[in-house]
Parts: sequence; structure tokens; C-alpha cells
Amino acid sequence: TGTAASQAQGPGGICRLRPSAAPAGKSGGIFAPRLWQRNDCAYRTGHDEKGRLLEIELHIPTILMAVVLVSATLALAVGLVAERGQRDGMYLWAAALAVQTLAYVLLSSHGGMPIGPSLVAAGVLMSVSLALSGEALCQFHLRRPRRWLLWGPVSAALVCFALLLHNPPARMLVVPAIFSLQIAILLDLQQRARAKTVGRGQYFVFAALVLLLVVLASRFVAALQGTPALADFGALSPTQMLTFVGVLVSTVLASFGWVLMGKERADYRSRQMAMFDELTGLASRRSTLQVLGQQVAMAHRSGQPLTVLMLDIDHFKQVNDRFG
Repeated sequence: TGTAASQAQGPGGICRLRPSAAPAGKSGGIFAPRLWQRNDCAYRTGHDEKGRLLEIELHIPTILMAVVLVSATLALAVGLVAERGQRDGMYLWAAALAVQTLAYVLLSSHGGMPIGPSLVAAGVLMSVSLALSGEALCQFHLRRPRRWLLWGPVSAALVCFALLLHNPPARMLVVPAIFSLQIAILLDLQQRARAKTVGRGQYFVFAALVLLLVVLASRFVAALQGTPALADFGALSPTQMLTFVGVLVSTVLASFGWVLMGKERADYRSRQMAMFDELTGLASRRSTLQVLGQQVAMAHRSGQPLTVLMLDIDHFKQVNDRFG
């Protein structure tokens, strides 16, 4: 907002600010912005503290590239922190992020996505990414995956893209419906295991999936209204902006929640091992002393007597020798 126009990112940048003369009657402060379309950029106008007009330019290809970089970085990070031999779904989640990265590489490699094999591949890869996410959830929650339910929509997406390749209006209606079905399956998997999942990481995963449903619902409504820009992933529209920003935010939320779920489960198991005997399930010495201290404190506060009973089992060494 200086005296000269600033353009830090250049033509391919995500934001460009340009001050100009303020309209009559507008002086000082920021008034409510207005949004309109121009090529692949969204302009919001307002006024700086000196009353000059500001224009902010948002570049769709740059946001797409941000999705690619974030997805690739998270895929690499999750893959590196995953422990070999642990069936916690980490490797499957990393694979899902890697496939999503490849899908958005195909979308971002063109200023506007042409009708062709690359579009079919990108759409099918997005469906594969959701199916891999379902496999990861099943492995994390120790559930047997119903693969016909997880991978059936992938086949449907392939058929849809192949048959409706040259029919964008119909494709824009069917594809969000298929992706929404897959996300609903993921939500159902997470909901069924909610009571047995410790910690708050699961709620980040829930929020990410719900956000994706909102994004897909907006695309479906825009397709019903006949928005022509939906078929061109490089063209600007509020729906496109919501799509890519929503995907970016949901990817970060879901990955953070996934790693947090794994950490919270490990912490819970560590606490259980410290407080209870793994073989018998009986309280350990540490747990016994903790509970005894609580009961003594309660007895002091209430003035009630406290009794401790100790049992000694004869020949218990034979039990240890046999069962460990």
C-alpha cells in the first residue's frame, strides 16, 4: 500500500496490489470489497488508509501448484515418519497423498485442462486417492476393508470419464456425486470407530472430510446452474476458488489429524502398559500406589475408615513358571 504500485509475484504470482485514484466520496478506511472475474484472476477492490483503490489478484494456476507442493510434502513427511511393520495405515495414507499429488500435477500442467486422456487420468487418480484413504482408515481401526465398496467407485469414475469425456455438463454432475459417495464411505468408517478412537485427532479428519463434501456440493450446484467455467480447471470462478482452497485446507487438516491420531493411540497404549499388567490385566504397582493415594486422601477428607486387604496365593511361582 505504498505510493507506487507493488507487484511482488509477477504475472504468475498469487497476489498483486495496485493502488489507483480513489473514486469520489471514498476517503479513508477500507470499505466492503467487491469481486468480479477477469481471465484466471480474481480481483477484490478496497481502499487503503489514504483512500486509494487497491486491487488484489489471485492466480488459479499458482493455487493449483500450492496444492501440488503441499500434497507432495505431506506425502513425503508421512511416509518418512511411518514405522515399518506397524499396521497403522501410515504408508497407505502417504500413498493416497502421493496419488493426489499426481492427479493435481496433471491438472496444473495446463493453463486450462483440455479434454483428453490427462483429464481422465486425473479424475481416476483422485478417486484412487480416496479409495486408498479408506484402506488406510480400515487398517488404522483394525477393520477388514470391504474392497468392493472402497474400489467400486473407482471403476465407476473411470467409466464416467470415458463415456462423458465430451459431455462436460453431464460429467460435472456425475463426478461430484461419485466423489461424494466415496467421502461418505470414509465418514462412515470414521464414525463407526469414533467411540474406540482416543484423542482429538479424529475430529480433524472429520472436519477435512466434511469440508470436501461442502466443496463437492458447491460444484454440483454450480453444474446444475450451468456454470461453464467448471470444465476448465484454469478458469476463474468462485466455485473453482472454493474447490482448490478447500482441497488445500482439507489435505492439511486430514494429514495433521491422521498423524495426531497415531500419536494419541501410541501415548494411550504406553499409559496402559505402565498402569496395567499386559498378561493379566491387573493393576501394576504404579497404578496401585496411585489409586491407594487417592483413596487415602478421600478417607482423610470424609473421615471414613479405609481398609486395605492383601492376599497371598500359595505356590504362585508355578503360575509364573507356566504362564510367564
